[in-house]
Amino acid sequence: MRKWKHFPSIVARRRHARSPDRHFTDFEDLLKYWMSIHPKGIRAYYWAIKYAKRDMPKIDIIIQWHRRASVAVTACIMAALEEAFEDHATLAIVVTNNSKAFRSIVAQRIGFHH
Repeated sequence: MRKWKHFPSIVARRRHARSPDRHFTDFEDLLKYWMSIHPKGIRAYYWAIKYAKRDMPKIDIIIQWHRRASVAVTACIMAALEEAFEDHATLAIVVTNNSKAFRSIVAQRIGFHH
């Protein structure tokens, strides 16, 4: 009996799920929301996450505020960050409005030296 070659065959391939990091997507969602409400809030940010084997992840966030960011906006953003990650991660937040200080802190975190 002859094989039916005119029917296409389907081969299932094993694919790795490429789901984004849930913590980072939560953080990005918060950033987009804040920037839509307060465009002069955050100028730059640095994000790093480290996972321990049996512990919650440790998240480091370094934020450079816009020079005209109000105290109310700053307090709102900080409270939202703490609330968003309080049960899911250990959170360390560093905040500055000085661009040189921001670059210096980020360089220290990533181990970059001039």
